[in-house]
Amino acid sequence: AAGHFPEAPGHLVRRAKGLPDTILIVCLSGNGWVSLHDETPLPVHANEAVFIPPHTPHSYGADSGHPWSIMWAHCGGPD
Repeated sequence: AAGHFPEAPGHLVRRAKGLPDTILIVCLSGNGWVSLHDETPLPVHANEAVFIPPHTPHSYGADSGHPWSIMWAHCGGPD
């Protein structure tokens, strides 16, 4: 699965058990954040990418003042 969220105010995802897929998030503009294992959120800015490993608890979201535009993909399978 893949998609694009342009200027995504209020975008928030929380997955306590993660997903079986690897998730790729590419920030095209604006700002957001990502947190793995309920640790301190790390900022994500334009021209940065984040990989979230399979089965990793995580949350992520758009900055409230300058929300991100992102492209995302979920990648799975044995390879």
